[in-house]
Amino acid sequence: MGFHRRAPGLKLLLIALALSTLALPMALGLLAHAFLTGKLNEATQIRFSAVNGELGRALELGPDGRLELRPGYVAPAWLSLAVANPQGILLYSSFPGTMPGQALSKAYEAASVSATPVVPGAYSFYSDVVERQGKVVGSYIARIPSRSLGLIEGRRDLRRSFLVLCAIALLAVVLGAAVSTLIASSALRLERAALAIAEGDLESPVQARGLREIKSLASAMDAMRLSLAEARDKRNRFLAAVSHDLRTPLTSIGGYLEAIEDGLAEDPEVLDRYVSILRAKTRVLEERIAGLLEFAQMETREWRLGFVGLGLGPFLEDLGREFAEDARLVGRRLEVELGPAEGWTVRADPALLRRALENLLSNALRFCPPGGLARLSCQRTRTGLLILVEDEGPGISLEEREKVFEPFFRGSGAREGEGNGLGLYIALTVIQGHGWTLEVRDSPSGGACLAVAIPSKALL
Repeated sequence: MGFHRRAPGLKLLLIALALSTLALPMALGLLAHAFLTGKLNEATQIRFSAVNGELGRALELGPDGRLELRPGYVAPAWLSLAVANPQGILLYSSFPGTMPGQALSKAYEAASVSATPVVPGAYSFYSDVVERQGKVVGSYIARIPSRSLGLIEGRRDLRRSFLVLCAIALLAVVLGAAVSTLIASSALRLERAALAIAEGDLESPVQARGLREIKSLASAMDAMRLSLAEARDKRNRFLAAVSHDLRTPLTSIGGYLEAIEDGLAEDPEVLDRYVSILRAKTRVLEERIAGLLEFAQMETREWRLGFVGLGLGPFLEDLGREFAEDARLVGRRLEVELGPAEGWTVRADPALLRRALENLLSNALRFCPPGGLARLSCQRTRTGLLILVEDEGPGISLEEREKVFEPFFRGSGAREGEGNGLGLYIALTVIQGHGWTLEVRDSPSGGACLAVAIPSKALL
């Protein structure tokens, strides 16, 4: 559904990214163009003011109120200047081929002719009227070489800067398009990977090239894929284990019922024996179903620990007495040494903690050989208290210690039909829920040793 329709937001994001990469250099270019143009205009205004200053030095009003040239005035080298009275007769001209007394038009003509062989734009011309005391008393024409104004270089710099900025803008567009394409291809690759995961392909790794953030997202998606694959495998193992654990006693029950129906148990003693076996198989089935329900509750976090203050010594002594009797009934022995636990109180859920320790003790008795010894003991350490459950069985190999707490795992020393591989998993879950730890250690007897470590801060 949503996976199969590519969101338009991604395209809009990529378009916005491309436009932003173009807009920035263009904005800088416009700002630079405005700045340089302002500088050129400023230079022009400065020179225009200089022309007005020269006019002030060159001209004065005579006694009759007419415009006259100041005696001895010579225009500076950077300025060609022609000044005329209100009637258009030149009072002063530094243009070649002109002299006072000629018409102002002659100065215009001379200025134009003398500028012809020069590159266009090599000169700047100014012409205006001359005012004194609010009255027009004459007119002038001024020609200034652009080089002296810095205009040619300025215009060249302006053109050069504009071309550079255009090149930068073009480069930004190309880079923006490249980055957008890279992001788009990476995003599409991630989309395809997400579609594959949604369709159940958990074997193909999620890979992405490009930006660090894209790679980080790809890594997170690949971690999710591996987690889903692990959950799928765990579910498959769960279904296989449940099928096996329930089918075995059911098959046996069905076989004995068929034997009874076929008349193979007409002898009362045989019938009693068959009924006794059926009851035992039914109990095994009930225990396994109860274990599965408990496992399901823990997997879905539907169980809750109800902590109360619990006297550790009496609690363990009561558990030890019960299992010592169980050991005697199955031809084993249980040794109990709980001295270091005396006087300590812990915050615990009594029912669940008892269930966890029962699983450890049941395992110890199951794996002990006939007449063998199991042991429940406590040790005080620098970091807290240890509860140890040991047996004289085959032990747990180093290779299996990593797996022994996994659901449905049965070690190489387990006998066919014994347990459902959930006891140690449930014990570990409960003990960790208390904030304690459970681990496999070496036993002096060569068998298994399960150690529950209670930290000092948990002892009251």
